Amino acid sequence: MRQEFTQEIKNAMDDYLRDIHTVIPAKIVTFDADKCEAQVQPTAKYWRPDGELIDFPEIFEVPVRFIQGIGQKATICHAVEPGDECLLHIAEQALDYWRTGAESPTDLRFDITNAVAVVGFFSEPNPLVKRACDNKSIIIQREETFIELFDKKIEVYTDGDIYEEADLTINSEAGIDINIKAGADIAVEAGGDVSVTAGGNISVTADGNMALEAAGDITLKASAIHLN
Repeated sequence: MRQEFTQEIKNAMDDYLRDIHTVIPAKIVTFDADKCEAQVQPTAKYWRPDGELIDFPEIFEVPVRFIQGIGQKATICHAVEPGDECLLHIAEQALDYWRTGAESPTDLRFDITNAVAVVGFFSEPNPLVKRACDNKSIIIQREETFIELFDKKIEVYTDGDIYEEADLTINSEAGIDINIKAGADIAVEAGGDVSVTAGGNISVTADGNMALEAAGDITLKASAIHLN
C-alpha cells in the first residue's frame, strides 16, 4: 500500500514537472528586426502524458537578446537569419508586464510561451574562440573579415580592401612606432588639406618611380635642399 501511494505521488510530480520548462536549445524560423522578435523552433522533444514522444511546437513573438547597456547607447548587434541557433530561457512568469506594462490575464509559470532567445548559442564550436583564448584577445568577425583587439594593439584581417571613413577628424596617437604594411597599393584621399608634422626626420623610400602632382603650386622650404 505504501509503495503504491509513493508511486502515485511520483506520478503526480512527474505530470506537474512535465509542464515546467527552464532552458531549451532552438533555431530561428523568422526574425523581425523592427520588433527584435523571432519565431523559433525548439530543437528538443517531450513526452506526452500518453507516452508519445513529440516535437515542441513553434513559439511566436519571442524577444531576442543582444548585448546592450548604458540605456541602449552601447550595443553589439548583428544580423539574425533563419536557421541560426539560439538558447531559450523560459521565464518564471508571463512577460506581458515587462514588455508592455500590462498585467497578464493568465498565470503561466515556466511556460514555453514566456521564452527569451539568446542568439549566438551554436552546437558546433567556433575556431575563433580558441584563437581568442590563446591570444587573450577579443575578436569581432564577419565572414572572412575580423578585428582582433589585444591589450595594446588592434589587428584587422581581411581578404579584401580596408577602408576607413569618418565625418569627423581621425586622430591617431602612439607612444611608440606606427607601422602600416600592405601587399597592394595604399591610397590617401582628402577633401581638404593633408598635413604631416614630425618632431624628427621624415623619410620616404620607393623601389620604383615617385611622382608629385598638384593643381596649384608645390613649395619646398628648408635650410638646405639636396638633389642627388
